Amino acid sequence: MNFSDRLRKALYNSKLSQSELARRLNVKPQSVQQWLSGKNFPRHLRISEIALTLNVAESWLTMGIGPMPDIDLAQHGENNTKMYKKPPSLPVYSWLDIAKSQDLFDLDHTKHEAIDRPFPCSKNAFSLQICDDSMDPYFCIGEYIVVEPTTDIETPTEGAQHCFVVARAYNEPNAVIRQLVKLDEKPYLLATKPCGRIKLSKFDDNWALYGLTIGKIELYYESGGKQGA
Repeated sequence: MNFSDRLRKALYNSKLSQSELARRLNVKPQSVQQWLSGKNFPRHLRISEIALTLNVAESWLTMGIGPMPDIDLAQHGENNTKMYKKPPSLPVYSWLDIAKSQDLFDLDHTKHEAIDRPFPCSKNAFSLQICDDSMDPYFCIGEYIVVEPTTDIETPTEGAQHCFVVARAYNEPNAVIRQLVKLDEKPYLLATKPCGRIKLSKFDDNWALYGLTIGKIELYYESGGKQGA
């Protein structure tokens, strides 16, 4: 099942029409038709909006990783839908916690805080706060990323949507977020800077892979502000 197949399935389960999805995303209906036909792929930030609108995990929509939207809540009646209204909170870890963990799927002992889940994700998903500008403009300082733990991610093909991973070089103390790309049929980890500098690292046995970034959260604490984006 490819991206267009998963999008078609999520759209069907959402009960939205193609035109209604286009209206909510503020795009042309032709764009939705091209996504569904596989003729074009939406940008990474647009995929986040699509997943949120269709109430599916971004990791499942982009890579087929994570919970599949097989449940139609409307079929279960009002009493049964109560269990879906307040999903468990999302644990927030430090980058050093991730690097030191021997078992990424059992990090409860290092939990510092928790935030509301912005979209469906597995029980092992967690959050990290962006603390530098190495991945601007995709992720900015202060934003929280949502990570789906995995040690097996296929390198995206040319023209596919962006893929961001959390990994750590074995000679470094902290984990980092990087874009996974393929150059000359080999996987590389890409970091960028606002000034235009690009840093490429070959993704080989010198790196430990921790998870796939499936979305982000912007938290606003000013008076009258809101949480989540």
